[in-house]
Amino acid sequence: GIFCLDAIYKCSCRIDNSVTTAVECDGIPKKLSDISRRFLSQHWPEDTKLNTKNVGKLLTQVLEHSISPISSDIKAAMRTETENLGCMKTLTFVVNDVLNELPFTEKCRGPVDSFPTCCYQTFGCYYSIILQYLQRELLYLFDSSLGKARDRNAAAKTIDCVAQLANLLQTLFNLTRNNEILAKKAFLLQELKWGSRFLEIFVAKVIPFFHIHFQHHQENILDVIKLVQRCVRQLYHIISHGKREKDANLAKEAPRAKKSLEMFIHKIKSLLKKNNCMS
Repeated sequence: GIFCLDAIYKCSCRIDNSVTTAVECDGIPKKLSDISRRFLSQHWPEDTKLNTKNVGKLLTQVLEHSISPISSDIKAAMRTETENLGCMKTLTFVVNDVLNELPFTEKCRGPVDSFPTCCYQTFGCYYSIILQYLQRELLYLFDSSLGKARDRNAAAKTIDCVAQLANLLQTLFNLTRNNEILAKKAFLLQELKWGSRFLEIFVAKVIPFFHIHFQHHQENILDVIKLVQRCVRQLYHIISHGKREKDANLAKEAPRAKKSLEMFIHKIKSLLKKNNCMS
């Protein structure tokens, strides 16, 4: 049934424009996202094996088809509520109202009441996909009109979006840091991999933006930096843990991660030094 949903969507996208109006086409992704979300929020038969082929596929469809495009008109983009930009609303819901509820269940076993497909068995699937989409969302933001904003008011909107994404990343990192049962090597590997990718985009896109707008938004920019620094420290801890445990997978991911961490520290020091904020 899950693959039928995907197939139906792909077929609908091939329908000739003369047959289907633009309005109808635009509605198809949202319907697919809504249907996938309903599946995820239902109880499944006990003998169902929950894995990336079903739960992972549905979660990907929820995220992939719930994107609210950021307007190329900067004024229109500024008027849009932050939660209605890109995948922000869906990412926030899954992180805060689904994954963050798992530690409140007995021994983190789940399931989460509002989302029964989220349990310890599927945590890795949820965790990996959401981490991937967080860094994709950051890239999407800076490829949009908001990411190229020169106006100080538009920049405030962009910085607010970055802060929300950094908050979500910190919340995800806290799940493994504060819950020993969730600090498995497989989960830490996903954290290291996608956390370092998030940093790569942050260094390449966000820090240059901060250089442009630092004088007008110093306090908010420093708050974002402090948030991301906490994630950086945790990534360093994961690298050290992998070295101590002689874990081959963490060791394989470590060089690229260390490079992104070092670049982040170097670029942030440069930004702060330039603006006399080293203290």
